Amino acid sequence: MIGFNLSDLKVGDKATISGLSTGDNHTALLALGFMRGKSIEVSLRAPFNGPMAVRMGQTLVSLRPEEALQVLVDKL
Repeated sequence: MIGFNLSDLKVGDKATISGLSTGDNHTALLALGFMRGKSIEVSLRAPFNGPMAVRMGQTLVSLRPEEALQVLVDKL
């Protein structure tokens, strides 16, 4: 399925990064490894629209909701 933000995914969902939208955290997300074509999996989500943790290979990264909105994904 195509056309999702990372924030739309649930725990256990897997996706491929299709790009990043522009915003305040664009450079930081690139530095963390959020690049087109990388596979990711949602590992944890905090309740009440809190942060989420995603796994990219062996790395677990925590993102705030506004950061997750900037990551565009294709759901697998």
